[in-house]
Amino acid sequence: MTINNQKIKEIVDLYNSGFSTTKIRNLVKVSHGSISKYLHLNNVKIRSLSEIYMGKFNPMYKKTPWNKGLTKEIDERVSKNVKDGAETRKRLYAEGKLKPPMLGKHHSDETKKKIKSKNIGKKHSDETKKKQSEAQQLRKKKYGYIHSPETRQKLSQKLKGRKFTKEWRAKISETRKKKYLSGEIRNWNY
Repeated sequence: MTINNQKIKEIVDLYNSGFSTTKIRNLVKVSHGSISKYLHLNNVKIRSLSEIYMGKFNPMYKKTPWNKGLTKEIDERVSKNVKDGAETRKRLYAEGKLKPPMLGKHHSDETKKKIKSKNIGKKHSDETKKKQSEAQQLRKKKYGYIHSPETRQKLSQKLKGRKFTKEWRAKISETRKKKYLSGEIRNWNY
């Protein structure tokens, strides 16, 4: 479908006056691709995203956001949005659609030094230590590190009376010596 010169001029004028390509498409009834093509052919500089959302092109230009100055303690709408956002994130994490932002990434040495210098001298309160301990226990339970008393009893009965061969004992001894000498274990009788 060819577009006449008047329509092309209208597209260029609308774009230069600040209309988005989506609004132009709805007004002129022309596809995005055609709009981009005619803007390019007429040497019109395409706005970058930062230019689009700055100043008068920003949909929130000179408008006050509904939640300005409100906190979750003051306004129930804010607390509802915060709560809904947290629940959505938890669900997306559980479904595997959202991943933690630092997953598989590492801090640079410079960043590690900054974090370390900020934390030097900080002491955790007893309440925080208790929370951390409880979280660690939950993690251990979740990943199967803590056995129930019945399971412990069964394991104890099964392992009693077993005989270690000389080769087996030699391998265990060699491994423990290596760990002790490398500093991986500090106490020989762990």
